[in-house]
Amino acid sequence: MSIFQFEKKFGWPEVIACIALAVSTLAAWYSRAQVVQNLPDVIVDSSTAFRLVSDKPEEKVAFTEILPIVITNRGGRTATLVKLESDTLPPILEVVDGKVKTEHDLEAEFALVDGTTNNPRQVSELLKNAKLQPLLMPQVINESIESGKSRTFALVLHVRSRSGLPTANYHVLFSCRAVFSDGTTHRIAQGIGYPAQMR
Repeated sequence: MSIFQFEKKFGWPEVIACIALAVSTLAAWYSRAQVVQNLPDVIVDSSTAFRLVSDKPEEKVAFTEILPIVITNRGGRTATLVKLESDTLPPILEVVDGKVKTEHDLEAEFALVDGTTNNPRQVSELLKNAKLQPLLMPQVINESIESGKSRTFALVLHVRSRSGLPTANYHVLFSCRAVFSDGTTHRIAQGIGYPAQMR
């Protein structure tokens, strides 16, 4: 004899039970949606670096690499880019003919600018009015990105040369981690080779 007995009927008790189940399911979904909406949701999009020919030969700058990084907050609360910190590798490595240089012939700067463009010309224009700062690790930034907004974080590498342009087997490797106020981190890494298209 079966312990359970099912009857083919559907009355008010069953209707009330179904309504209670639907209400509890809706409440749980709404509660989770509220939690998600009240959290930052940061997307970091690292674009391909582009190169500018230096217009300051007296400073012996062979060329300048600009790496645009667009940070978008899709969440319901403001996110803060707290700092940049070193990754598993040193932040910047120069590699010449397959060997890592011990003396860097470059300097790095950064700026946070408004706008979401990855267009090289537009990024260059934005940087003309931006305040460039030396990039040191760890680099404290503490810049807020409001919900639904984007900021462009531009890394600028000035490659200097005392003896002309680097050889064809010259590369710059950049690697760091962006740390945000909600505890999340995003790795930013890119290899830049020479020669490359000048813009």
